[in-house]
Amino acid sequence: MNRFQSSYVETATRCMRALGQVLPVSASVFYRIDANLQPSDYILQHMRQDMHQTYLGQYQQLDPLHPARCYRGQGVVPIAESQPGMLAVNHYRQRFLSPYQMADVVEVFVGSQGQPRFGLSLLRDMTLGMFGQDELQLLNRLQGFLEMSTETISGMHSSTGAASLTEREQHIAGLVCQGASNKDIARRLGIGLPTVKTHLAHVFEKLDVKNRTELAHVLLLH
Repeated sequence: MNRFQSSYVETATRCMRALGQVLPVSASVFYRIDANLQPSDYILQHMRQDMHQTYLGQYQQLDPLHPARCYRGQGVVPIAESQPGMLAVNHYRQRFLSPYQMADVVEVFVGSQGQPRFGLSLLRDMTLGMFGQDELQLLNRLQGFLEMSTETISGMHSSTGAASLTEREQHIAGLVCQGASNKDIARRLGIGLPTVKTHLAHVFEKLDVKNRTELAHVLLLH
């Protein structure tokens, strides 16, 4: 395994594990997306191999959440809101998901400049049930740190948006997660309190979070 492959597997595993700590899921799949919106290089977590092979052999081209079929610039796509409509969704549920006792799937796309680079499939079985609206909103807020986590393997270096925290902003965000107050951060970094507040306001804006608790949630992904 070369350096890129090792980094890819490590990053994929870290992202899936971190999401699993924030939201209960039964299985997850991480994959790359090429310029033609075709997925490849799947990394599985708690996904049955026979289910994945059945998907690749019989259902991939019918998948309502296939990137080429459902991606329209949004980061989080529940299967119930995918483009093909409910007839195709119900067919996919009955023919593929239900035999494996899966109740719901949400796709999370990670990319830049309107082009998805990676995708994550989050699956729930019948015991966990459907994803709630509050959980979908949380996934949307986690987009920033998913993009930051995959930046080293995608070559993305966006200067704007949720993936653009500066080194100083990342440091301050990490200290917040450790429970440091603004005064503590100012003392540790040797900067003024107003500067800390300004950096923190930028972090909140870029990651679309409202408070320190929400910030702590997204920091699980880094």
